Amino acid sequence: MAEAAYILPPELCTNTDQEVLLPKIIAVYLHNAKITSSLKKMIIKAYHAPAMETYFAHKHKLTTYDMTHINWSGLKSFMTKLKMHPRSIAAKYIHGWLPMQAFLHKQARTQSPCCPIWINSFLPEMAAHILMCQHPSAITACSTLLDKCIKTLCKSAHMSPIILQCWDECLR
Repeated sequence: MAEAAYILPPELCTNTDQEVLLPKIIAVYLHNAKITSSLKKMIIKAYHAPAMETYFAHKHKLTTYDMTHINWSGLKSFMTKLKMHPRSIAAKYIHGWLPMQAFLHKQARTQSPCCPIWINSFLPEMAAHILMCQHPSAITACSTLLDKCIKTLCKSAHMSPIILQCWDECLR
């Protein structure tokens, strides 16, 4: 589960049989491991993990099965490697906080929640609409980006052309 992302690295843990020296007076153990550094950070992580799991599950309508099958360590690794600006964009996309018309309208930053491409439209611009907008200019833009993505995956990631062809057929 998401708690796996909060497992303490070995260098921050010691054996539970570790003696507490008299000059130290106290020792803090968390999940049967003695905390040897970053005390405040480790305690905050340990006590906020269950609340975060509940929030994620509710916000994204995830079942227990979904929560146990998310690659939490991979997600953590991906987010940690990003610089601040791309990381904030990825987090906003994950949580659905992108500045689309419907979201901006809710904040009174635009006059209409509708798609700005379609004139006289009653379709609110939300994430699902952006991914499936049928306006010719939106289709052209998505097609161009998909072509670029597939070329990059083929050249940089050395993915199988058969897999990429299958993705291309499914996404178009």
